[in-house]
Amino acid sequence: MIKTPKLNIIENLIKQVPPYIITDEFVIDVWRKKDGVHISPNKFSINDEKETVLSLGSAWETGYDMTSWFSAFVTVPENMDGKKVYLQIDFGGEALVRANGKIIGAISSDMNSGWVHRDILHLPNPIKRGTVYDIEIEATVNSGGFCDAAMAGAKTTVYTMKTARLIA
Repeated sequence: MIKTPKLNIIENLIKQVPPYIITDEFVIDVWRKKDGVHISPNKFSINDEKETVLSLGSAWETGYDMTSWFSAFVTVPENMDGKKVYLQIDFGGEALVRANGKIIGAISSDMNSGWVHRDILHLPNPIKRGTVYDIEIEATVNSGGFCDAAMAGAKTTVYTMKTARLIA
């Protein structure tokens, strides 16, 4: 027979839940995308002439030594004023994320590979309504998840832009 835990333990656990509840979201649907090739550390050959516009649900292709830059301007909505706001991105692959030119973290979103999945980054405070963020995602293949396919001869893989939103 399983004993019921003490009531105060359950009450304390319930008190810890609210910070993890998303009360507000702002979807970032449209992104500009440029592609390039990695040459050496911090050196890329970027095709600036061929910028495309993609929306959530769009597919994008990448492989080893290939890099894609996704960018969007985001204005913090009034309902997020003064709140702790996070950027949630799931485009597939691995990426370095910048807000207004400063690195705020990295994401890795290939859940089916069995490797680490990180898709939420904290935006710098203070968050004020009307603040504009220039979000840039420097993305490439998820090395761990793509390894088996590459060993079998694959040169590229295709990911889907699933999620992009501010959450509070």
